[in-house]
Amino acid sequence: MIELKNYQRTAIHELKARVVRLLNLGGRRNKIVFKAPTGSGKTVMVSAMRDELQRELKESGECKYTRVAWVWIAPNKLHQQSYRSMRRL
Repeated sequence: MIELKNYQRTAIHELKARVVRLLNLGGRRNKIVFKAPTGSGKTVMVSAMRDELQRELKESGECKYTRVAWVWIAPNKLHQQSYRSMRRL
């Protein structure tokens, strides 16, 4: 397991809160763009956020949804690189 840095934990918490807020709006196509500098651990952060969100949706009751689907899109073959990185986590 990768040890997250404080800035990564903060980003994960904020991203998760935004996702829950947008899910609760419902009925619209909402977008979230997650930007961070090269080498900051975007794949690690989004993977950790995704895992935490999946657990919390089932347990917390703060969101009207208990399940979500994920679509990972990246240019060229970066989606394959991300997939390999997430499998190692």
